[in-house]
Amino acid sequence: MILWLVGVGVLIIAVVLLFLWLKYSPSKIMRYIAGEAVNGSVCLVRNGKTILKKNADELMPLASTVKIIVAIAFARQAANNDVNPEESIFLSDLEKYFIKNTDGGAHQSWLKKIKSRGLVKEETVPLLEVARGMMRFSSNANTEYLFEKLGFDKINDIINKFGLAKHEKLYPFGSSLLVLRDHSMQDLERMGKTEYIRLSYEMHSRLKNKSINKSISKKDITIEKQKLFSGWFVQGTAREYVHILNGMNSEKYLSAKEREYVYQIMKQPFKSTRIIHSGEKEGETLFVLTMAVYETFKNGDKVELALFLKNLTLMQYFVYSLTAGMLKHDLLSNRNIENYTKILHQIQSKKY
Repeated sequence: MILWLVGVGVLIIAVVLLFLWLKYSPSKIMRYIAGEAVNGSVCLVRNGKTILKKNADELMPLASTVKIIVAIAFARQAANNDVNPEESIFLSDLEKYFIKNTDGGAHQSWLKKIKSRGLVKEETVPLLEVARGMMRFSSNANTEYLFEKLGFDKINDIINKFGLAKHEKLYPFGSSLLVLRDHSMQDLERMGKTEYIRLSYEMHSRLKNKSINKSISKKDITIEKQKLFSGWFVQGTAREYVHILNGMNSEKYLSAKEREYVYQIMKQPFKSTRIIHSGEKEGETLFVLTMAVYETFKNGDKVELALFLKNLTLMQYFVYSLTAGMLKHDLLSNRNIENYTKILHQIQSKKY
């Protein structure tokens, strides 16, 4: 009887997974992008030639993918000796910016990793590892620390360096969660994004000076507030991010020394006999999924991909976060391109 019930349970799970696969397969993500409403964008370039694009010039919330800008700013300052990558940074200085229950365990996972590798010496860690923690683990605490260390003006100057006309300036988005905590939804709607950003800088300063209670509970940041947070995130376009990736993937905008620091920060842990360099940064909130990826192959090929989704339902967020990796693999490996191109050229009347 028990075995029969287990068998039925496995069958039900298999049917549900098959249903979700059919409903939210990689092709469905493309149909979501191709819908009448601008809820997604994609831009794929191989060896300087645009292979695939849709809504590539539309501003989209970037989530943690925007940390690429911070990574480039770090590489630039490290290459110019404005910061020392080997400088010992006290973990307590990073802890000031850590807000529990807001990063999906990213910061704690990073701490566990660097401690297991023996990188922590007398409660300090090299600055380079702080930057790696921001990119590879997506630690918001490390990001906020680097905002302060590198300087907001110098970070945002990267936007000008790459000639990004549409990209919004970065602000302390980790600190902004405390703004959400301390204001009602009605207050937030009345204040608007400009005041919200001003208050985020204020919260960042208070975190730095340890003059604020950092505790946040689930009831402090409702689903409604999280949706507003997603919509008010720093925005950029898919075309701009492919442009940034191309600059990281070539000699166009960065010196050899700057590129080397970028590679050290963004290098992916997997090994491939075909790839010389690769880098990736994904981002997500409950309503947004983003990715920006570049690869340089031993045969000389270079590929850059940016894909951004917004206004997702919770079901779309859950399943697309699982299938987006398959879509990424297809696009980077030049698979099913004709099918995806066909989908993107069809205006969908149905929201997927």
